[in-house]
Amino acid sequence: MTRRIFLAGLPLAAKRWDREEWTGEFASKLLTDSPWAKPIASRFRFRLPAPNRFAQIGERGSLGLPDWGGGPRPSARPASEEMPAETEANLTVRWASALPLRRARAVLEYGSWTDPRAAEVLRKPAGEYVLEIAGFPTTLMTQGTRRMEAELLNTAEIALRGQRPMRALSASVPDHGMHLMATLRFPAYSEVPPADGFVTVTAQTGAIAVSTKFALREMLYSGSLEM
Repeated sequence: MTRRIFLAGLPLAAKRWDREEWTGEFASKLLTDSPWAKPIASRFRFRLPAPNRFAQIGERGSLGLPDWGGGPRPSARPASEEMPAETEANLTVRWASALPLRRARAVLEYGSWTDPRAAEVLRKPAGEYVLEIAGFPTTLMTQGTRRMEAELLNTAEIALRGQRPMRALSASVPDHGMHLMATLRFPAYSEVPPADGFVTVTAQTGAIAVSTKFALREMLYSGSLEM
C-alpha cells in the first residue's frame, strides 16, 4: 500500500533513510535493521533426546559398554525420555514488498537499483504485502518445512488499530541452508493513515512465537508509506 503525504510531515527518522547514496553496507542495513526490518530474539522451550548412557570408543566405558566406574548400576531410563531445554532464535522480520527493501535487494544483486536487470526485483506486488521471517534454525525445526508452512499460514497475522487483522494468504519455506526463511503474503489494506500508530506482525511455528511491531511514521519513504 502506497499513500502520498506532505514531505513536511516526514519525521527525522524517515528522512535518514530517504537518501540516494546507495552502498552495499547501506542496503544490508535496510534489510536487517531499519524501519522495515526488525531483528527479534524469540525465546522458546524445546525437548532434547536424553543423553546416550554409553561412552564413545576410546573413552572410559568404551566399546559400547556403560561406564559405571565401579559404583552402583544406574537405574534404567526409558529410551523415549526427553530433557527440556531453552534457547533463543534470532530472527529478522521484514517488509519485502516495501520500496526501500526492493531497492536494497537490487543493489546487492546488481550493484545498483537503476540497473535494467533489476526490473523484476523492483516490481511492486499488486494488492499484497510480502513479509519475510528469516533465521529459523534448521536443526531445531524438526517438524519439517511443509509443516512450518501450514503452521505459519494458520497463525500469521498483521494488525492495525481500528481495523480487522489480515490473515496470511500464503506461506513458503524453501528447504535449504542452516537457517530457513519464510515468505508470507497478506492482502493489502485499502487505507493506512501514517499516524502515530503501529502495524503488528504475529505468527507461530512449532515452539517459536514471532511478535513485533513497526511504527508507521518511521515507514515513510520519499513521501509515501511503504509496507
